[in-house]
Amino acid sequence: MGRTAMLLVIAFNVTFMVMGFRMSAISSKAYEKYIAYQVIEQANLTMESAANIAISQAFVSSSTPNPSQVISFMGGTYTASRTNTAPFLDQLLITGTFNGVQSTTAIMIQSSSFSQFAFYSQTEMINGNPIYWITGDICRGPLHTQDFLHVSGNPVFQGMVTTKNGVQKMDPSDNPAFNGGYKKGVDVNIPTDLTDLKTKGAAGEYINGLNTYVEFLANGKVIVRTGANGWTESSTAMNGSPNGTVPKCTTYASVAAVAASGVLLVNNADLHVKGVLNGRITLGDVGSGRILIDSSVVYAQTPPTVTNPSATSDDMLGLVADNDIHISLNAENNKSPQPDGLEIDASIFSRTGGFGAENYDTRDKGGKLKIIGGVQQLARDPVGTFSNGVIQTGFQKDYDYDTRLQSQSPEGYPRLPFQVQNWVDDSQISDTFWN
Repeated sequence: MGRTAMLLVIAFNVTFMVMGFRMSAISSKAYEKYIAYQVIEQANLTMESAANIAISQAFVSSSTPNPSQVISFMGGTYTASRTNTAPFLDQLLITGTFNGVQSTTAIMIQSSSFSQFAFYSQTEMINGNPIYWITGDICRGPLHTQDFLHVSGNPVFQGMVTTKNGVQKMDPSDNPAFNGGYKKGVDVNIPTDLTDLKTKGAAGEYINGLNTYVEFLANGKVIVRTGANGWTESSTAMNGSPNGTVPKCTTYASVAAVAASGVLLVNNADLHVKGVLNGRITLGDVGSGRILIDSSVVYAQTPPTVTNPSATSDDMLGLVADNDIHISLNAENNKSPQPDGLEIDASIFSRTGGFGAENYDTRDKGGKLKIIGGVQQLARDPVGTFSNGVIQTGFQKDYDYDTRLQSQSPEGYPRLPFQVQNWVDDSQISDTFWN
């Protein structure tokens, strides 16, 4: 072998040695990067798991994360915060570290209120018989039932109608008008408790075991009689503390002065209401009692509705009960020969009962029942009876939706299950990682 050939062999050997070293270094570096990237991915997965826990705490148990609390989790730590960014829209932010890598998960969560329904029911039956929407009945907002929607004649539905089971007609010729659209197979369950209402009631005005009469006055004042046997009992006949178990008649200067939390809550007793509301409040009844509407309850200012969208109002009433919410006998203040009818401006929710009229099948004709707001209930209660499309007892229904309830709700009002709108993961990777 000549000298030139020897030099070539040596040159090739040196080249391959250098290339081998560099290839080995590159392989080692790639492996290191792979391990580091695995740590980053583990940090992301850890924060996603932490986010699931935070969602459960924030929405299943209705608790709000403490942003200053550092929580140890799966070998790392994280903090969680919740911020309301728009009506019914919250951001849940989870920030943590794992093996020195910082990772953040941000979730936008939509949580609507049951007040978004002009009408909701879990069942549309009473004593095994269907309750019908009939000719002349009008519902002007979103309607949902977990049952069949029973119709007779030509009732009109101006808002979107959804049902779980479908529509059943009394007669094949019946022709309901679904002017806002219709969809079958939608599943929306009612809450199992009234946790938020009870919490805010305990922080507001809490009345235990005493029948309560709440009268709203057009000038903004409110008269609250606790332990009363009727509307006529005076303050001189009722002495004691305003809260707890002692009867008293109290006149408040404003609706806001009744309860700091915006909720007046009655436990194990009946709550009666009437008058002209000038302000915002929720009246709640839990335990063994019920809510009774003894006369019209209207707002001082007409709110925007489907039929009157340009109206403005800062008045809002929530009526929320564990049990029934009923229209009392003679609440419509009958005048011969034609009854005046009744108007209720409120969002009405009954968790285990329904909204209806006392003695619906024996009471006199009550004229038109006008509701500005909405009704949500477990079991629909009747407000009257009909024969051949003509009201025989009780009321003809006219429900007009308060459109503000699409984006706001009374204090302590039950909410629908939340929905995740978007989910963003972000790990902070330094620029040197890529070198």
